[in-house]
Amino acid sequence: MVTKLVGGGNSYFDTDITWEFTIIVSSVLIFVLVISPGLGTATVFSIEAASHKVSYVHRSNVIKLRHRLFKSPEYLERASKEVFELTWKNCQGYDENTDLSILSPALHNEILIDVSWPAFQHSKIFRNMDLPFLRHISKYVKQQFFLPGEFLIRKNEWKNKMIYLVSGIIQLLSEEDGESSIISLTTGTCIGESSLFLNYRSTNSVRCQTFCELHVLEKRTFLNIGTDMQKRRVPLQM
Repeated sequence: MVTKLVGGGNSYFDTDITWEFTIIVSSVLIFVLVISPGLGTATVFSIEAASHKVSYVHRSNVIKLRHRLFKSPEYLERASKEVFELTWKNCQGYDENTDLSILSPALHNEILIDVSWPAFQHSKIFRNMDLPFLRHISKYVKQQFFLPGEFLIRKNEWKNKMIYLVSGIIQLLSEEDGESSIISLTTGTCIGESSLFLNYRSTNSVRCQTFCELHVLEKRTFLNIGTDMQKRRVPLQM
């Protein structure tokens, strides 16, 4: 390639070198603008996961130490160990929604509606609601984990939340003795949705038969959302 100099004369450049330089500069720009942010995000998540594991192992060791200090029976120490191992195996020790604040608001909202979508579709109340409203509601759906034997609802308690069973098995217990299982329900079950609008007590207890992952929408939160949307004069269409 030949160019004219300011003071006169010609300057010669090797075309191959020019193209190589262009390719190198382009590659650097692509890395900085495209790949680097992704690597940064991945690094942050990796550090957070490692930190969480260290914290979780520390809590487990604290429980072991307390068992030894109080000279707890061996079966209690063994049961505590099994609970920690089961919780880590199924949800990496997390007991609530993972923090996604590092993501952009648009991507954050898309992930939340995608995660909550099965619960909305299995609900007779929410399945026909407008997408913008469901997108807003999804911000307040909580992810919760329960161990085998834990109660989700107890008899005569006021129902105050909608529960969607993501995975696991729950049991509806007998109204008479509160122990015998009447029916077992599994993935895709949605219970308590009417309690978001009505006030009534539970006639039966509900207990987890296996480790369960749930999506929960609390009544107080739902009512606050409705009040807030009325103040903004946003129509709630069903």
